[in-house]
Order: sequence, then C-alpha cells, then structure tokens
Amino acid sequence: MPHRLLSVPPAAADTPGQIRGKWLSGSLRPSIAGRAEALAVRSYAVMLLQSGEARLEREDRALALRGPVLAWTPWGPEGRIAAAPGAVGGYLLLGVDWVTSAIGHEAESADLRALVERETVLPLGTEPDLARRARAAVEEVLEEGAGSEAAARAVIEAHLRILLVRIWRAAGHAPADGRPRGPAERIYTRFTALVAQHFRDRWTVEQYAAALGVSRDRLGDICRRFGGRPPKAKIDDRLELEARLFLEQSTHSVKQIAELLGFPSASHLSRFFQRHAGQAPGAYRRALAARPEGLRDGPELHAWP
Repeated sequence: MPHRLLSVPPAAADTPGQIRGKWLSGSLRPSIAGRAEALAVRSYAVMLLQSGEARLEREDRALALRGPVLAWTPWGPEGRIAAAPGAVGGYLLLGVDWVTSAIGHEAESADLRALVERETVLPLGTEPDLARRARAAVEEVLEEGAGSEAAARAVIEAHLRILLVRIWRAAGHAPADGRPRGPAERIYTRFTALVAQHFRDRWTVEQYAAALGVSRDRLGDICRRFGGRPPKAKIDDRLELEARLFLEQSTHSVKQIAELLGFPSASHLSRFFQRHAGQAPGAYRRALAARPEGLRDGPELHAWP
C-alpha cells in the first residue's frame, strides 16, 4: 500500500486529526518517512516489523528494531522512520486526537494514557498471537483509511483501541507504577473515567458519588488521597484541558466551544477559562499563534487525570 495521508474524517467531528501509514513488503530499497510525512499535530508512532530491520529516530534518541517486534513511541516533527531493504511490516503515525478517541473512557483508560506517553518495545518471536492481532489492526487501519466506506472512523478507532489494549496487556497489564490497586484507588480510577465521559453533561459531585456508590465526603477523601485535589477541582481540570484542546486544535469560535462543553454562554466559558488558565480564551489563542511552531505542544494526554 502506498504512503498516504489517510482519507478519513478527524477522530472527532469538531477537532482535527490525522493518520499516515505504510505497509512495507520487502522492497529492495530502503523506505524512509521523515519530515515530509510528519503530522501537523502532536503525534505517536507504532511500528510492526515482521522481519528485517528498521530505526525509529526521534529528536532525543534512536531506536533500532529487528523483527519480529512491535514498538510504540511518542513522535515529533523531526522524527524519522528508516526501514532497511527487505523489511516487512507496517507503521502508523497517529495524531493526538485519534489516540485520545481510541483510549476512550473505560476503567483502563488512565493506564492507556500513561502507556502512550512512553516508549514500549515488544519482541514478537514468542508471541505469535500478538503478532497476528497487531498485523490485523495495522492492516485494517491502512485499508479503512485508503477507502471510502461508511463509518470508516468508527472502524479505525476500534482497531486502534484494540491495538493499544493488546500492547498494554503485553507490557505487563499493570498501572504505570507497577502497584496493584486497592478498592479506594479503583474508585478514583472509575471517577476519572466518569468525569471524562460526563463532564460535558455538567454532572455535580453528588451525581458522580451516586454513580460510584459512595458518599460525597468519601469521594472527596479518595480524590484528595489519590489525586491531590477535591472532586470539583478534578472536574474543572478536565473542562479546562478540553477547552485548551479546542482552542489549540480547532477553528471553533469561543461561543461554539462553550456549546460543545456545556456552558450556557461564551461569557460563562470566558470567565471559567480566565479563572483557571489566567487569561481569556481569545488572548490564549493569540499568544499560542505568536509562539514558534515547535513550541506549540498543547495539553498532554497524561495531564488528565
């Protein structure tokens, strides 16, 4: 399959998102993906190498791969993929919105958010099932992106999520710090997942507590213990993060963003953003536009929770 910007809609209808990818079929020539293939948004790279050799070269380090292997890493505009002659496999460059959508709002989503922000390399020599499933996911994303079938976005998101969960399982199926979670920490994880799912609905702390089967005071204690902040502050953190993402990665007006985030008016959003970010939405956008391109990092996925 030729290298291309996949002809699919963004990961969310109201935010930009991109994927690039290529299947390598053992060409006698090296295959290079560099700045010309870089995405305009913060991105991630996944490389499935069935046989042969390749290098994932980031700004800060180079990762040498020998197949069979599956690798995931945060990516950047200076990144370079260099597959040696004869290499067989495929790679995807994923925009941040696609990864966010694939992570979703399930109980394991917090662990997936931590996973995508670090480098993971999984040898596949003794993992034939993972190799088969990873190939299926990469091929489906490439095929759906190259076509024009209905609901391609939903299919791509599903396969990306399957791929992420498979990588997470193979990498240890554990929280980022390796500790088993107790009942209280599981409640906190469920709370952050619920916030990600319902913050646009403007649920109150009482509604979250009821959904979790605990009292408001108990939820407050748990949030302070594991998140360092009370529940209302965590909810506001999620709203602020989403507002920043819209301001940085979409062309929506402040009024449109307010509607998408459940605010009654643009002025309500402006006051909220001024209070939490220290400047009005318009000023934030202008300051962002004035910064050098390479410094426009935006909110990180691991900033939540």
